[in-house]
Amino acid sequence: MTIWVLTGRIGAGKTTALRKIVSLLAKRGLKLAGVLSPSVSDRDGDRIGYDHVIFEASEGRFRIFCGAPFLRKGAPQGKIRSAEVSTLSALNLSRNEIKDRSSHVPQGATGTSRNRPSVHRDFVGPYRINRKVLRSTATYLTGRVRRGGLDLLVVDELGHLELRGDGFYGALGEAVEHSVDLLVVIRRELLGKVLALPPLKKEKKHIFRIERDRPHEVAKKIGG
Repeated sequence: MTIWVLTGRIGAGKTTALRKIVSLLAKRGLKLAGVLSPSVSDRDGDRIGYDHVIFEASEGRFRIFCGAPFLRKGAPQGKIRSAEVSTLSALNLSRNEIKDRSSHVPQGATGTSRNRPSVHRDFVGPYRINRKVLRSTATYLTGRVRRGGLDLLVVDELGHLELRGDGFYGALGEAVEHSVDLLVVIRRELLGKVLALPPLKKEKKHIFRIERDRPHEVAKKIGG
């Protein structure tokens, strides 16, 4: 298997570039599934957190199953507040791309993350973790790999949680076990540490830098 890595500094546009890459790969006929983690801002333009947006893409179609608040600055776990900018609008998604936002796990997505030690801290930097959404997304990723028929699992992003054995750590192991290629986003300052994680360190890797590599060039290399 191969691990394709998109990296760059905070705020460089990694998620926006990833969305373009995923669309281009879908048009090339690849079957993809995974999670996007767009940032969320208030009406003043200040970043207040990140969402999880679960999607699948194939045959040129990009379908959103659901989106939910994952990280918020000091906010209790719950629904997106009306003062927050829509993450779907920020991703330039049209209404016909949104399949179902009523629940966070798509129908038929089953499975659990394995080998994922519990973590007692509920914050990543200034952001509070929505544990329910995190578990739901991890369950989806693991279950989607197990169901098969997938060319690429997309994870935006890997970082501090996975370094603690939390987050999507179990889903990474599942992808490696089933030889499903990965397309992941990792912040530049965490790149070496994340790629040295046990599930990933022995696998073949290709690294793209957001400041240098254009989405169409990345998609061409991944899609062959």
